[in-house]
Amino acid sequence: MRCLHLVFNVVKLTLTSDDPIVRRRWNPPPPPELVNGEEEYVVEKVLNSRMFRGKLQYLVKWEGYGVEGNTWEYWENLGNAQTKIGKSPDKR
Repeated sequence: MRCLHLVFNVVKLTLTSDDPIVRRRWNPPPPPELVNGEEEYVVEKVLNSRMFRGKLQYLVKWEGYGVEGNTWEYWENLGNAQTKIGKSPDKR
């Protein structure tokens, strides 16, 4: 380790631009809707389901968000979107 010099290339020390891809349009995701004073997001569709720690979860595609925004949600968290799932967890 005696021969190790802390030298960095100048390129690594310069600031980058805000967006490295010039003229790219980035549309921010829509804000959540307020329902009864609570924030709610709109479910675009349910992609998959699984059993996780003994409870049923659904892979949800949120409206206005990309694939990186998909999340696994429990049935209880999808109160207003249960019609998009098509059945209750009791019906198997």
